[in-house]
Amino acid sequence: MQAQRVDAQEAGGLTSEADYGRQWRDLRMRSRLLLLLFVFYIPVMALSVFALNGISPGLGDQSWFWLFAGWMVVLIVLGFYQISFRCPHCGGWFGSSDSWNNPIAGHCLHCGQKRYGAPGHLR
Repeated sequence: MQAQRVDAQEAGGLTSEADYGRQWRDLRMRSRLLLLLFVFYIPVMALSVFALNGISPGLGDQSWFWLFAGWMVVLIVLGFYQISFRCPHCGGWFGSSDSWNNPIAGHCLHCGQKRYGAPGHLR
């Protein structure tokens, strides 16, 4: 058991309460960024098309696809950023395993560490 813990620490696993808190704050920030990007898609797109049409009639109608494509690229990048979070307990990808990806998992898919849980609060 001790050898497994050493390997987890070498893989990026953390042990102190302060490190857990810092890691969970990072995950909350990642989750909020992804949620905000998702929620504000329609308002931002509508305002962008409206503003571009105000600059030059028809410009917004011609460029909506490129606005959409840019937004999707940012969404994909933030999705990968979200899923690349490492579990503070075992150091594995928190929401990703060999056969499954779940960026909103409530526990680590490797060790069972509960999301936002204190050290040792396993599933």
